[in-house]
Amino acid sequence: MAQGLISSVFLGIEYAMIGLGLTLIFGVMRVVNLAHADFYTVGGYLTLYFAYFLGPMFGLVLSIFFAFLAGIVIDRVGIQALRKREDLQTNSMVLTLGVSLIIAGSLFFVFGSDYRQVPGVFSGTTSVIGFTFSVQELFALVISAALIVGLMALLKFTTLGLAIRATSADSTNARALGINVNHVYTISFGVGVAFAAAAGGLFGPILYVFPQGGVTYLQKAFIVTIMGGMGSILGALIAAFVLAAAETFAQLYVGGFSYEFVGIIAVLLILLVRPRGFLGEIDAE
Repeated sequence: MAQGLISSVFLGIEYAMIGLGLTLIFGVMRVVNLAHADFYTVGGYLTLYFAYFLGPMFGLVLSIFFAFLAGIVIDRVGIQALRKREDLQTNSMVLTLGVSLIIAGSLFFVFGSDYRQVPGVFSGTTSVIGFTFSVQELFALVISAALIVGLMALLKFTTLGLAIRATSADSTNARALGINVNHVYTISFGVGVAFAAAAGGLFGPILYVFPQGGVTYLQKAFIVTIMGGMGSILGALIAAFVLAAAETFAQLYVGGFSYEFVGIIAVLLILLVRPRGFLGEIDAE
Protein backbone atom coordinates (compact mmCIF):
# COMPACT_ATOMS: atom_id res chain seq x y z
CA MET A 1 0.00 0.00 0.00
CA ALA A 2 2.72 2.46 1.03
CA GLN A 3 4.82 1.56 -2.00
CA GLY A 4 1.78 2.13 -4.22
CA LEU A 5 1.24 5.60 -2.77
CA ILE A 6 4.88 6.53 -3.27
CA SER A 7 4.82 5.26 -6.86
CA SER A 8 1.65 7.29 -7.44
CA VAL A 9 3.41 10.46 -6.30
CA PHE A 10 6.32 9.99 -8.71
CA LEU A 11 4.05 9.07 -11.61
CA GLY A 12 1.64 11.87 -10.75
CA ILE A 13 4.31 14.55 -10.79
CA GLU A 14 5.41 13.37 -14.24
CA TYR A 15 1.84 13.43 -15.57
CA ALA A 16 1.38 16.87 -14.00
CA MET A 17 4.43 18.25 -15.80
CA ILE A 18 3.08 17.11 -19.14
CA GLY A 19 -0.60 17.82 -18.50
CA LEU A 20 -0.15 21.32 -17.07
CA GLY A 21 1.59 22.50 -20.22
CA LEU A 22 -1.20 21.24 -22.45
CA THR A 23 -3.80 22.71 -20.10
CA LEU A 24 -2.11 26.11 -20.13
CA ILE A 25 -1.97 26.17 -23.93
CA PHE A 26 -5.60 25.18 -24.37
CA GLY A 27 -6.88 27.34 -21.53
CA VAL A 28 -5.23 30.51 -22.82
CA MET A 29 -5.14 29.96 -26.58
CA ARG A 30 -7.97 27.44 -27.24
CA VAL A 31 -5.42 25.54 -29.34
CA VAL A 32 -5.28 21.74 -29.42
CA ASN A 33 -1.56 20.94 -29.52
CA LEU A 34 -1.11 17.43 -30.92
CA ALA A 35 2.66 17.90 -30.87
CA HIS A 36 2.71 18.57 -27.14
CA ALA A 37 4.00 15.21 -25.93
CA ASP A 38 6.62 15.13 -28.68
CA PHE A 39 8.33 17.88 -26.75
CA TYR A 40 8.69 15.39 -23.88
CA THR A 41 10.74 13.29 -26.30
CA VAL A 42 12.58 16.36 -27.57
CA GLY A 43 13.49 17.30 -24.00
CA GLY A 44 14.92 13.85 -23.39
CA TYR A 45 16.95 13.77 -26.60
CA LEU A 46 18.25 17.32 -26.25
CA THR A 47 19.34 16.59 -22.69
CA LEU A 48 21.04 13.44 -23.98
CA TYR A 49 22.83 15.38 -26.72
CA PHE A 50 23.97 18.38 -24.68
CA ALA A 51 25.00 16.16 -21.75
CA TYR A 52 27.84 14.72 -23.81
CA PHE A 53 29.38 18.19 -24.17
CA LEU A 54 28.29 20.13 -21.11
CA GLY A 55 27.09 17.56 -18.58
CA PRO A 56 23.53 16.50 -17.65
CA MET A 57 22.63 19.60 -15.63
CA PHE A 58 23.44 22.06 -18.41
CA GLY A 59 21.92 19.62 -20.89
CA LEU A 60 18.63 19.74 -18.96
CA VAL A 61 18.62 23.54 -18.77
CA LEU A 62 19.44 23.95 -22.46
CA SER A 63 16.79 21.42 -23.51
CA ILE A 64 14.11 23.41 -21.66
CA PHE A 65 15.40 26.68 -23.13
CA PHE A 66 15.44 25.43 -26.73
CA ALA A 67 11.99 23.87 -26.35
CA PHE A 68 10.72 27.24 -25.14
CA LEU A 69 12.27 28.93 -28.19
CA ALA A 70 10.77 26.30 -30.50
CA GLY A 71 7.36 26.96 -28.97
CA ILE A 72 7.75 30.68 -29.63
CA VAL A 73 8.65 30.02 -33.27
CA ILE A 74 5.73 27.62 -33.81
CA ASP A 75 3.28 30.13 -32.39
CA ARG A 76 4.68 33.14 -34.24
CA VAL A 77 5.11 31.41 -37.60
CA GLY A 78 2.19 28.99 -37.61
CA ILE A 79 -0.52 29.41 -35.02
CA GLN A 80 -0.88 33.19 -35.16
CA ALA A 81 -1.48 32.98 -38.91
CA LEU A 82 -4.32 30.53 -38.25
CA ARG A 83 -6.08 33.04 -35.99
CA LYS A 84 -7.09 34.99 -39.06
CA ARG A 85 -9.10 32.00 -40.28
CA GLU A 86 -12.21 30.32 -38.96
CA ASP A 87 -12.16 27.15 -36.85
CA LEU A 88 -8.87 27.69 -35.03
CA GLN A 89 -9.08 24.42 -33.10
CA THR A 90 -9.36 22.22 -36.19
CA ASN A 91 -6.66 24.11 -38.06
CA SER A 92 -4.34 24.04 -35.05
CA MET A 93 -4.79 20.28 -34.79
CA VAL A 94 -3.72 19.88 -38.42
CA LEU A 95 -0.74 22.20 -37.94
CA THR A 96 0.49 20.60 -34.72
CA LEU A 97 -0.03 17.10 -36.13
CA GLY A 98 2.37 18.11 -38.90
CA VAL A 99 4.83 19.43 -36.30
CA SER A 100 4.51 16.13 -34.42
CA LEU A 101 5.35 14.12 -37.54
CA ILE A 102 8.31 16.37 -38.31
CA ILE A 103 9.67 16.01 -34.78
CA ALA A 104 9.30 12.22 -34.72
CA GLY A 105 10.81 11.84 -38.18
CA SER A 106 13.74 14.14 -37.35
CA LEU A 107 14.52 12.32 -34.11
CA PHE A 108 14.36 8.98 -35.90
CA PHE A 109 16.73 10.25 -38.61
CA VAL A 110 19.27 11.71 -36.16
CA PHE A 111 19.16 9.23 -33.26
CA GLY A 112 17.70 6.07 -34.79
CA SER A 113 14.84 3.97 -33.46
CA ASP A 114 16.60 2.51 -30.41
CA TYR A 115 15.44 3.25 -26.89
CA ARG A 116 17.84 5.67 -25.21
CA GLN A 117 18.36 6.36 -21.52
CA VAL A 118 19.10 10.00 -20.81
CA PRO A 119 22.13 10.66 -18.56
CA GLY A 120 20.99 11.62 -15.09
CA VAL A 121 22.24 14.62 -13.14
CA PHE A 122 22.81 12.34 -10.15
CA SER A 123 23.59 8.66 -9.72
CA GLY A 124 23.30 6.26 -6.81
CA THR A 125 20.51 5.58 -4.35
CA THR A 126 19.41 6.87 -0.98
CA SER A 127 16.98 5.76 1.71
CA VAL A 128 14.06 7.92 2.83
CA ILE A 129 11.57 6.79 5.52
CA GLY A 130 12.60 3.22 4.97
CA PHE A 131 12.25 3.22 1.17
CA THR A 132 15.11 3.21 -1.32
CA PHE A 133 15.07 5.71 -4.17
CA SER A 134 17.53 6.70 -6.83
CA VAL A 135 18.87 10.18 -6.21
CA GLN A 136 17.77 11.10 -9.76
CA GLU A 137 14.17 10.21 -8.86
CA LEU A 138 14.23 12.56 -5.88
CA PHE A 139 15.90 15.25 -7.99
CA ALA A 140 13.19 14.92 -10.66
CA LEU A 141 10.49 15.07 -7.99
CA VAL A 142 11.90 18.19 -6.29
CA ILE A 143 12.63 20.10 -9.51
CA SER A 144 9.24 19.21 -11.00
CA ALA A 145 7.46 20.34 -7.85
CA ALA A 146 9.45 23.60 -7.88
CA LEU A 147 8.54 24.25 -11.53
CA ILE A 148 4.84 23.59 -10.86
CA VAL A 149 4.80 25.86 -7.82
CA GLY A 150 6.68 28.47 -9.84
CA LEU A 151 4.12 28.33 -12.64
CA MET A 152 1.22 28.70 -10.24
CA ALA A 153 2.96 31.59 -8.46
CA LEU A 154 3.64 33.27 -11.81
CA LEU A 155 -0.03 33.03 -12.77
CA LYS A 156 -1.27 34.33 -9.45
CA PHE A 157 1.22 36.97 -8.34
CA THR A 158 2.86 38.54 -11.42
CA THR A 159 1.79 41.06 -14.02
CA LEU A 160 2.39 38.49 -16.75
CA GLY A 161 0.23 36.02 -14.85
CA LEU A 162 -2.55 38.58 -14.60
CA ALA A 163 -2.32 39.14 -18.36
CA ILE A 164 -2.45 35.39 -18.99
CA ARG A 165 -5.50 34.95 -16.77
CA ALA A 166 -7.25 37.96 -18.32
CA THR A 167 -6.57 36.63 -21.82
CA SER A 168 -7.79 33.16 -20.94
CA ALA A 169 -11.00 34.60 -19.50
CA ASP A 170 -11.80 36.94 -22.40
CA SER A 171 -9.21 37.81 -25.03
CA THR A 172 -11.36 40.60 -26.51
CA ASN A 173 -11.66 42.43 -23.20
CA ALA A 174 -7.98 41.78 -22.47
CA ARG A 175 -7.04 43.43 -25.76
CA ALA A 176 -9.32 46.38 -24.96
CA LEU A 177 -7.49 46.80 -21.65
CA GLY A 178 -4.21 47.19 -23.52
CA ILE A 179 -2.84 43.69 -23.03
CA ASN A 180 -0.70 42.43 -25.89
CA VAL A 181 -2.72 39.27 -26.43
CA ASN A 182 -0.45 37.89 -29.15
CA HIS A 183 2.50 38.20 -26.78
CA VAL A 184 0.55 36.34 -24.10
CA TYR A 185 -0.28 33.57 -26.58
CA THR A 186 3.36 33.21 -27.57
CA ILE A 187 4.64 33.07 -23.99
CA SER A 188 1.92 30.59 -23.01
CA PHE A 189 2.74 28.24 -25.86
CA GLY A 190 6.46 28.46 -25.15
CA VAL A 191 6.00 27.78 -21.44
CA GLY A 192 3.58 24.92 -22.15
CA VAL A 193 5.93 22.98 -24.42
CA ALA A 194 8.90 23.81 -22.16
CA PHE A 195 7.13 22.00 -19.32
CA ALA A 196 6.81 18.90 -21.49
CA ALA A 197 10.50 19.13 -22.42
CA ALA A 198 11.44 19.53 -18.76
CA ALA A 199 9.55 16.33 -17.98
CA GLY A 200 11.49 14.49 -20.68
CA GLY A 201 14.82 15.77 -19.39
CA LEU A 202 13.99 15.00 -15.76
CA PHE A 203 12.34 11.61 -16.16
CA GLY A 204 14.25 10.39 -19.23
CA PRO A 205 17.11 9.15 -16.98
CA ILE A 206 14.60 7.08 -14.99
CA LEU A 207 12.69 5.76 -18.00
CA TYR A 208 13.70 5.78 -21.67
CA VAL A 209 13.06 7.92 -24.72
CA PHE A 210 12.49 6.93 -28.33
CA PRO A 211 11.26 8.89 -31.36
CA GLN A 212 7.62 7.74 -31.21
CA GLY A 213 7.45 7.91 -27.41
CA GLY A 214 5.27 10.98 -27.42
CA VAL A 215 2.15 9.03 -28.41
CA THR A 216 1.69 7.48 -24.97
CA TYR A 217 2.27 10.74 -23.14
CA LEU A 218 -0.07 12.65 -25.42
CA GLN A 219 -2.87 10.34 -24.30
CA LYS A 220 -1.98 10.97 -20.64
CA ALA A 221 -1.82 14.73 -21.19
CA PHE A 222 -5.29 14.81 -22.76
CA ILE A 223 -6.74 12.64 -20.00
CA VAL A 224 -5.32 14.98 -17.36
CA THR A 225 -6.59 18.06 -19.21
CA ILE A 226 -10.09 16.68 -19.71
CA MET A 227 -10.45 15.24 -16.20
CA GLY A 228 -9.21 18.45 -14.59
CA GLY A 229 -11.53 20.65 -16.61
CA MET A 230 -10.42 22.11 -19.92
CA GLY A 231 -8.10 24.98 -19.03
CA SER A 232 -8.01 24.51 -15.26
CA ILE A 233 -4.43 24.48 -13.92
CA LEU A 234 -5.39 23.31 -10.44
CA GLY A 235 -7.85 20.80 -11.88
CA ALA A 236 -5.14 19.33 -14.12
CA LEU A 237 -2.80 19.02 -11.14
CA ILE A 238 -5.43 17.10 -9.19
CA ALA A 239 -6.27 14.94 -12.20
CA ALA A 240 -2.62 14.01 -12.72
CA PHE A 241 -2.36 12.48 -9.27
CA VAL A 242 -5.78 10.83 -9.48
CA LEU A 243 -4.82 9.21 -12.78
CA ALA A 244 -1.43 8.14 -11.45
CA ALA A 245 -2.96 6.57 -8.33
CA ALA A 246 -5.62 4.76 -10.37
CA GLU A 247 -3.02 3.34 -12.77
CA THR A 248 -0.61 2.36 -10.01
CA PHE A 249 -3.16 0.46 -7.93
CA ALA A 250 -4.71 -1.15 -11.00
CA GLN A 251 -1.30 -2.52 -11.90
CA LEU A 252 -0.65 -3.66 -8.32
CA TYR A 253 -3.99 -5.36 -7.65
CA VAL A 254 -5.29 -6.27 -11.11
CA GLY A 255 -2.09 -6.70 -13.06
CA GLY A 256 -1.51 -7.13 -16.75
CA PHE A 257 -2.28 -4.16 -18.95
CA SER A 258 -5.28 -3.08 -16.90
CA TYR A 259 -3.62 0.24 -16.07
CA GLU A 260 -3.74 1.18 -19.75
CA PHE A 261 -7.54 1.31 -19.63
CA VAL A 262 -7.86 3.08 -16.29
CA GLY A 263 -7.41 6.57 -17.73
CA ILE A 264 -10.10 6.12 -20.38
CA ILE A 265 -12.53 4.66 -17.85
CA ALA A 266 -11.76 7.47 -15.39
CA VAL A 267 -12.44 10.13 -18.03
CA LEU A 268 -15.77 8.55 -18.94
CA LEU A 269 -16.84 8.33 -15.29
CA ILE A 270 -15.79 11.91 -14.54
CA LEU A 271 -17.60 13.24 -17.59
CA LEU A 272 -20.75 11.33 -16.67
CA VAL A 273 -20.77 12.70 -13.13
CA ARG A 274 -19.28 16.13 -13.84
CA PRO A 275 -19.14 16.93 -17.58
CA ARG A 276 -16.92 19.98 -17.04
CA GLY A 277 -14.25 18.01 -15.21
CA PHE A 278 -13.03 18.56 -11.66
CA LEU A 279 -12.97 22.35 -11.84
CA GLY A 280 -14.19 23.14 -15.34
CA GLU A 281 -12.75 26.58 -15.98
CA ILE A 282 -9.46 28.47 -15.89
CA ASP A 283 -8.13 28.41 -12.36
CA ALA A 284 -4.62 29.56 -11.64
CA GLU A 285 -4.85 28.99 -7.94
